[in-house]
Amino acid sequence: MATPRFSAMHRKKKLYVIALNGQHYPLPMFRAKICRETEACIERFDHFCPWIGNVVGVRNHKYFVLFTVFTFAVAVEVFISSVVIGTADPHHFKIPTHERAVALTLMSYTVVIMLAVGGLMCYHIDLVAQNESTNERLKGTYTLRRNPHNKGIFSNCFSFWCIPIRKSYAVAENKDDDLPLPLLHVEP
Repeated sequence: MATPRFSAMHRKKKLYVIALNGQHYPLPMFRAKICRETEACIERFDHFCPWIGNVVGVRNHKYFVLFTVFTFAVAVEVFISSVVIGTADPHHFKIPTHERAVALTLMSYTVVIMLAVGGLMCYHIDLVAQNESTNERLKGTYTLRRNPHNKGIFSNCFSFWCIPIRKSYAVAENKDDDLPLPLLHVEP
């Protein structure tokens, strides 16, 4: 008798297509994926981020990258302020000893934050420059073949930061409706 874990591993994978105007399109055509955490179809799926509690995809990737940039900038500012307060001349600036100790502790804490958030920020800036998603990079989608979406660093960055995102296909004609992306389950 098979264990439940073994049975779950050998279940058939559900296949989905996107249905638009009577035509069926495979999810990879839109670089889309069904997110395991939210069970939503996400166009140009990047990753599910537990830090922000949301899926990062085509419509919010720019804001996620900006979030990492500004979080890193705040960490740098806190670090610099902590260094200034922690190493200030106690005779020239009347800073109590306990405040200097707190500043030095905060300084070491922000170094860890700067390394973590700075690494994440650089990783996502590199992904933008290569026009690749976290999901594609982790799965090695373009390790053995050329990335067809990569148009060069300048063009990739320009389209990511300057070209507006088209409206979602999930938006209904009636703007009061909140319809999900039209997915169809297909038997393999």
